Amino acid sequence: MSRQRLVDCDGVVLAGGRSRRMGEDKYRLPWPGGPTLGAFQVRRLASAVAGAVWVARGAWARPHQHPEELPDPIVEGGPLAGILAALERTRARRVAVLAVDLPGAAPEAFWVLDAAGVEFAVAKTEDGVLQPLVGLWPRNLAESLRRYLEAGGRRVGEYARAQGAWAVAMPAGVRLDNLNTPQDWRRWQERITSDG
Repeated sequence: MSRQRLVDCDGVVLAGGRSRRMGEDKYRLPWPGGPTLGAFQVRRLASAVAGAVWVARGAWARPHQHPEELPDPIVEGGPLAGILAALERTRARRVAVLAVDLPGAAPEAFWVLDAAGVEFAVAKTEDGVLQPLVGLWPRNLAESLRRYLEAGGRRVGEYARAQGAWAVAMPAGVRLDNLNTPQDWRRWQERITSDG
């Protein structure tokens, strides 16, 4: 896909998980060409959106040295707390959401989501599974999302479906492989080494 215009929104890289299965902070994983997976994701998202790009991190996490870090407003709120932090911070109509552990979600993903012409658009895997951690989330969800979290809700897909998220198929160059374990990370490194 050729380069498109920037999506008129802010963005957030979600990097607040405890990375229990990975065994180390995913944001700080060394990225080929440097410096880290997190910094790579921030650069990628910045190449897709016209506004600010923030990093959302859990209260437990060490700072990631990104100038625009957002602490989670709900302790132990999972990815939804990071999304809420961005929705409450933005003045834009929407926020582009990108999980740090989805490095195959290229900028094209956000151009395709924007082109869908709907307010709340999230990625859909090749198998048709919703991947709401690659999405354009409307700011007007902030209040309902806060209520959901305060009531103990933590399921991203459940919340997104309940709010009418539109699932959008991704183009061939966008991979939605989630990096959760050291084995996932090794496979991903082997893939980018063989592709590059």
